Amino acid sequence: IFAGIFTSSLSKVEESGAVVYLDPAMYGDQETRLSAVDSLKEAIRRSILQNPQLAPIYYSMAVLEGLSYDPKSGDYGPDGRIVFAILESKDDSEYMKLMKEAAKTIVESKKSLKKLTSITIADGVALGGSGAIESVGGPNLSIQVGRTD
Repeated sequence: IFAGIFTSSLSKVEESGAVVYLDPAMYGDQETRLSAVDSLKEAIRRSILQNPQLAPIYYSMAVLEGLSYDPKSGDYGPDGRIVFAILESKDDSEYMKLMKEAAKTIVESKKSLKKLTSITIADGVALGGSGAIESVGGPNLSIQVGRTD
């Protein structure tokens, strides 16, 4: 029964037509890019070690950011806006408190890296999702950086 439901639901899936603007050259040389990515991933790892409840939060944030794309307007998608929406939210539920903690980690990491590189909030969200998967024993995912906010 479940196989039939699953396959029938897959046949109705339409392409999103999402567009992600990447500018890998914005980081300059490869050494600077790798240093920025490693620094941000380390900040995310530290936050997950201090509060393991953040692992699914980073993952959710990355997924929600990608799913926010609006094909009619061509707007939203992986552009970092989710972080600001979370930080501006008036919701004080436990879930949103965790989302805000993760968002603050990304913003603070970006600020500390600002001196070295032009890492974006959107890259931080993508790297947060990747770090969450790695923190629970998943594979080390290669993330293309250079998203624009």
